[in-house]
Amino acid sequence: MPRQANSVQTRIRHLSRSRPVHSLIAAVATLIVATPGYATVQTRETSMADVRAHFASCIGQPPHADGALVTAYFSLKSDGEIFGKPRVVLLGYQGSDDDRRSIVSSILNSLGKCLPLQLSDDMARTIPGQVYFLQFRFGAQGKPKTEVKFRPYGSGSPLEGWQRQIWR
Repeated sequence: MPRQANSVQTRIRHLSRSRPVHSLIAAVATLIVATPGYATVQTRETSMADVRAHFASCIGQPPHADGALVTAYFSLKSDGEIFGKPRVVLLGYQGSDDDRRSIVSSILNSLGKCLPLQLSDDMARTIPGQVYFLQFRFGAQGKPKTEVKFRPYGSGSPLEGWQRQIWR
């Protein structure tokens, strides 16, 4: 038996030194890294904080949205998909109508691409049938960080906890 193991180890060492195997390994690694979404491991969201983090990492800042506050309402099903159609109900942004439409469209499109959520069994039992709001305060010049909230509708004002800002 030990002799067989040595024989296998010798073959593995021989194969690992050959150029075709190195090329094959490099090609496979390149494909894995270059394939969108392949290298990311989908984790199951087990808490509201996990769901918030998922949306925060999935939805990027739309063009021309510096300093914008965007609130969307929607419901989720137990399979992590949206029930019905999400609505943007608050857009705190002083810009052109075209920029405002572009921001809303970008948020709704990005939201659809972030789904379905991979919900844990407990979350799949508790999330359906409730309305949630997802809110973004996009970073402005000098404040590059995007802040994100995700919580059930009725758990406070959508503006609660945000630093008050007057839009001109």
